[in-house]
Amino acid sequence: MKQFLCTCLAIVALLTPFYSSAQTFRPGFIVQAAGDTTKGLVRYREGKQNYKSGLFKATENADVTEYFPADIQAYGIIGEAPFISKEVPATDGTLNRMFVEVLEQGKLTLYTQDNLLYLEKENSG
Repeated sequence: MKQFLCTCLAIVALLTPFYSSAQTFRPGFIVQAAGDTTKGLVRYREGKQNYKSGLFKATENADVTEYFPADIQAYGIIGEAPFISKEVPATDGTLNRMFVEVLEQGKLTLYTQDNLLYLEKENSG
């Protein structure tokens, strides 16, 4: 019985950090379609989900709203690379609107999306 309890406690102890990090909201922002910036809390996530949508709430106790690339211009966590809505060419040549992560911005802007890199020259496509 002791061994069973120790095993259960070990599993709970190992899984708790993953659950709490999955639910972490950090100070961030969204840029509305009209260009207005709203500050609040953005859910910290890793992986491909960042390119599909952003989870935002205005205050700690507010409801979470999921924003898609067609809904807003950008979103991000303060101190981290922002995600902006762009039309990205697919492998079949069509353009798909999705979020891309801005790695470097200037006369040349470097974006990444799903392990692909995109380079955009200032004032061009």
